[in-house]
Amino acid sequence: MGIMRWAFYNRLKEDYSNAGMTYGYITKNTRIRNGLEKDHALDARCTGGNPKSIPLDAI
Repeated sequence: MGIMRWAFYNRLKEDYSNAGMTYGYITKNTRIRNGLEKDHALDARCTGGNPKSIPLDAI
């Protein structure tokens, strides 16, 4: 997976200049600092930079 990850990331950067890379320990730290439980949707919000955002289906 290592080499494929970088190939995929580099291709994304060609098409989307604002694409970024993150790592699990950063996501975990963000989740813990914000008092959030482990959940894929919450992890996505943490990597997106908006851990406290409210999902549309909750409004």
